[in-house]
Amino acid sequence: MPELLAPAGGMESLRAAVQNGADAVYIGAKAFNARAYADNFDWDDVSRAADYCHLRGALLYLTLNTMMLEGEMEEGAQAARQAYLAGADALIVTDMGLAETIRECCPIIPLHASTQMCVHNAEGALLAGTLGFKRVVLARELSLKDIRDITGKGGVEVEVFVHGALCSSVSGLCLLSSFIGQRSGNRGKCAQPCRLEYNIGGTEAYYLSMADLCAAQWIPDLMESGVFSFKIEGRMKNSRYVGGVVREYRRIIDAAMEGKDAPPDSLENLKNYYNRTFTSSYLAGGTDVTAADRPGNRNLDRERPEDAGEKKEEEPRYDVKAAVRLEEGARPRLTVAMDGYSADAEGDITLPAAEKPLAGEIVLRSVAKTGGTLFRMDEIEVDIRGNPYISVSSLNRLRKEALEALEDEILKTYRLRKCPPCGDTAGALYEHALKEVYVQTGSVAAAIKSLRLGADRVYYAPGTYSEDTLRCAVQIEKETGRRPYIVLPPFLRRADMERMDVLLKAYGSLFGGALAGNFSQIYMLKAYFEEVAADYTCNIANRRAVQFYGEAGFTGVTLSAELSKKDINAIKGTLPTEIVTYGYLPLMWLAHPLDADRMTDRLGYTYNVRRITVESGLQAVLNPVLLAMREIASIRHGVDAVRLLADGDTDALPEYIRAAREGTNAEIRVPDATQGHLKRGV
Repeated sequence: MPELLAPAGGMESLRAAVQNGADAVYIGAKAFNARAYADNFDWDDVSRAADYCHLRGALLYLTLNTMMLEGEMEEGAQAARQAYLAGADALIVTDMGLAETIRECCPIIPLHASTQMCVHNAEGALLAGTLGFKRVVLARELSLKDIRDITGKGGVEVEVFVHGALCSSVSGLCLLSSFIGQRSGNRGKCAQPCRLEYNIGGTEAYYLSMADLCAAQWIPDLMESGVFSFKIEGRMKNSRYVGGVVREYRRIIDAAMEGKDAPPDSLENLKNYYNRTFTSSYLAGGTDVTAADRPGNRNLDRERPEDAGEKKEEEPRYDVKAAVRLEEGARPRLTVAMDGYSADAEGDITLPAAEKPLAGEIVLRSVAKTGGTLFRMDEIEVDIRGNPYISVSSLNRLRKEALEALEDEILKTYRLRKCPPCGDTAGALYEHALKEVYVQTGSVAAAIKSLRLGADRVYYAPGTYSEDTLRCAVQIEKETGRRPYIVLPPFLRRADMERMDVLLKAYGSLFGGALAGNFSQIYMLKAYFEEVAADYTCNIANRRAVQFYGEAGFTGVTLSAELSKKDINAIKGTLPTEIVTYGYLPLMWLAHPLDADRMTDRLGYTYNVRRITVESGLQAVLNPVLLAMREIASIRHGVDAVRLLADGDTDALPEYIRAAREGTNAEIRVPDATQGHLKRGV
C-alpha cells in the first residue's frame, strides 16, 4: 500500500489531513525549514502533532530542509534531536553536512533526502542509500521513465510529488529570489519572483509561472513503477485545501489498489481547490508546464465543495474491553485494554448507598459513552460488591481518566525515546590560503587566452556536449600545454548520463579533471578522472558538508554562491575550496523550454538565457547584473581559489591574478556590478 503524504503548516491542517485519509503528514519547526513563512510548529506543538498522528495510525515527518551555515550546525543537530524526542518518525533533510551530523549524533533517526537535494537519477539514489538515507524525494522534473529507472536503486524508498505548486527552476537550483530580492529559496524564504511578468520580444506574460501539478491520473502508473510515497505540496495552504485534496487522493489511491479507475468526479473535485490550472508536469516526457497568462487561482467562480477542512467528530479506531469494579468502602477501579495495551483509573473511596442499590445498567451506560474519542467499548464487565454509591459524574470522570491513561500507554513507545546530546558538530579544520585563479568558459578562444594570461585552471563548459565540442580540448592543450577540466551541468537525466558516459569514454583523457554540478555524478566521473571538484550548485555551506564530499571521492569543492565573507571564513573545510567571484551567474536552471535568448523584468533588467544540451535540454537564466567581488582579501584564509565565469570576457582576469597572488583586493570597477552576498549573506 503506497503512502499518501500530506502537508501541514499548522494543527488545523494536520487534523484535516489525518481525518481525510493521510498516512503521514510533514510539518516544519520554527527554524530550518523551506517554508519559513508558514505558521509552523514549536516543539510543544510538534509533540502534540506527533501524538495526534500516532493515535490515529499516521506518521509524522519534520522538515529540516534548508542549506545550513557553519554557525548553525550545532543548533540544527539539536533541532534534529528535539524532533526525534518529540515523536517525529523521520526528518526531511537537504544539507549533506547536517545529514552527516545527524547520522553520527543520533543514528536511530530515519532520514529522507529532500527534493531540494535534487536527486534525479539512479546514481543519486544509490549514493543517498549508501549515506544512510531511508528515502529520497525525487526532483519534480522527471518523466515516468526516469522515475522507473530510479525506484529500487540503493535500497531506498522513493517519494514523488503528485499535487501542488511547482518551482520554475530545477529543484534546489534557484538563486533568483536570493540575488534580486535577498530572500533565499535555499533558506526557505523565496519571494517567488518567477510569478511576476517578464517581457520577451515585446510581449509581456508570466513566462516563468508554473501551472500546478496534478498527477491524479498517473497514480496507477506511479504505483506500478515502485513509488512508495505520494506527496502533496501545500504547507502554506489552509486546512480546507489540505483536507479536500487529501480526500480526493485517498479515493484515487484506494480505487487503484482495487484495480479500479479513479472516481469520475475526483479530478473535477480537485479543481475546486486553489490551482493555477493543472499540468501533469514532466511525467509524460513533455514540457507544457507553465501558465503564462496569469499566476493566480483559477477556481474563483466554482462552487465551494463540502469543507473537508472542518473539524469533525472522528470515527472510533480502537475496540476496547473494560472491567469496572465497585465495592463499598473501596476505591472504584476501571480497567481498559486493547491490543496488548492496558490502563487503570481509580476514584475516591465509595460510601454505602443511602437508598436503592446501584444498578449495573447505569454503570454500563456511563462507561460505554465514548463519543468524541478514538475508542469504542466492545465489551464491559461490571463487578458490584456490597451496596456502594458512586455518582454518574464520577463514573464519567473514571472513564475519561482510564481512556486518557490508555492513550498514554499507546504513546509510551514514542515518549520513552532516548537520544544523547550531540557532541562536536564541527568536523576537522583545514587552513586555506588564496593563491589560485580559475576561469570557466564555453569559448575555446577564451580558455586559451586565460591560460596564457596565467589562470591556474580552466573549466570548459560547452553549450552543447558532443564529439566536436569535447575534441576542442585538443586545441586548448596544443596552444597552452594545459588540459582543461570538463564541466557537467547540475541536472542530468538517465539519457543525459548515458550520453555523457559515452563521450567521456571517448574523450575524457583530453581533460585534466572535472567539475560536477551534482553529487550524483561522482560515480561516473571517478571512473575517468582523479580530480573531481563539486560546483556551487551543490549548495555547500558548512564544514561537515565539505567533509562529506571528500569522503564521497571529491578532491575539491566550490562553496555556495549565497555566503557572506563571515560564512566563508568560518567553514575551513578539509578540501581545497573555491568560490565564484566574477561573471554572470546562472540564477535559474530550467528543464522546460523558454523560447527566448533573453527576457526583461518589470524594472528593466535583461536576463540572458543560455542553452545547455547533452541528450535533453537545460536552460540557464543568467543574472542581469555582473557579479564582481572586489574584496577578496577578506576571504583569503577561507578559500584556496577564486573562479571567473568568462564567456569571451577575460578583461578582469589579470587583476584577479594579481590580487590573489598578493593577498589584496581586486581593483575592479564595473558600473552597477554586485558583490553578491559577500557582505550580506542569507
